[in-house]
Amino acid sequence: MIKKSVLLCILLASLFLTGCYVQTDISVSKSDELSLENMIISINAGGGDAVVEAAVRHAFNILGIRDKFEISKFDPPEGFNMENYLRLKPFKPFPIKLISNLGDKISITPVGDQKRLVWEIEQRNQVFIDRFGGKNSKSSNEVFLVVKITFPGPVDMANTLESDKNTYTWRITKEQLKEPFKIQAIYR
Repeated sequence: MIKKSVLLCILLASLFLTGCYVQTDISVSKSDELSLENMIISINAGGGDAVVEAAVRHAFNILGIRDKFEISKFDPPEGFNMENYLRLKPFKPFPIKLISNLGDKISITPVGDQKRLVWEIEQRNQVFIDRFGGKNSKSSNEVFLVVKITFPGPVDMANTLESDKNTYTWRITKEQLKEPFKIQAIYR
């Protein structure tokens, strides 16, 4: 039997290949648990939002998590450059495992009276970049993955400058994922 994490990786890889936008809103608890609070996706695919929604519903049904999410159309604010957006909102916080044999590697370790979060985003193969526009194309420098993390306390250091109180945002391009990319923060 194929593990749910493998199927989810395949779904997200297909999003990467077709020209997409994925935003995840995540919270970290004081007990070091990560939870998905909200996800917004858009895929430039023939057939429009109905095809995207059907694909997501099907994938979630296969993964056995369809009943855990409200799936709805999302009307983005100005500045979003794709046509069809879908919001995947868990009915309750959806836990994210820190340990994984496949995909992203996430760790939270103590550093004195602080904690250090390191999230190594799974590196994408150069063949994918070349196949869908090449390294010099406009699309390779467009943001396609946004990760927003809300920390349980003040953040003393992060490798992003975009923040709002204890919520920090990383905007990642396809080009950046050719090399190992790490989200890092030290917080209290």
